[in-house]
Amino acid sequence: MSGHIGVVSDTEGYYYAMDGSARNMVHYPLSKQGWSKAIKLCDIDYSVKETVKEDDEMVETGTISVNGKNIKIDKIVKDGSTFIKLRGLENAGFEVGYDAGSKNLILNNKINELPVVVEGVEHKLPAVNIKGYNYLTVRSFAGLLGLDTEYDSESGKVILK
Repeated sequence: MSGHIGVVSDTEGYYYAMDGSARNMVHYPLSKQGWSKAIKLCDIDYSVKETVKEDDEMVETGTISVNGKNIKIDKIVKDGSTFIKLRGLENAGFEVGYDAGSKNLILNNKINELPVVVEGVEHKLPAVNIKGYNYLTVRSFAGLLGLDTEYDSESGKVILK
């Protein structure tokens, strides 16, 4: 991008750049970049001290299925294993966080009860809160309104009667 700076490892043929993602730093082959200018700084020792083989990792967009819903998520395939970007699980309704005290990852998709008032009567319905919005199951909400539900597996539609 115009105005961005990358650090080139010309002995290995890779460049490093900040990309603003959760990974924060990318490491790609120079062949992926179309730079037209480069500078060398006088205060840096550019001599090769040790050659370290880097993996040719590439972040790709993949799809995972959570409770039957397909979610797009960033992934890396390395040594035959697929690694996913956990922050992407927020799109599937998970709360993703980190507890600095215990140094543990927090992954939460708990179902809460949400009070819903219909015609002056309060009912507690199962709900999931995602990014500040409450989501109810169609079946529980329809039942509260006196409707029956059916699912047409061929069309993938929920039918309310």
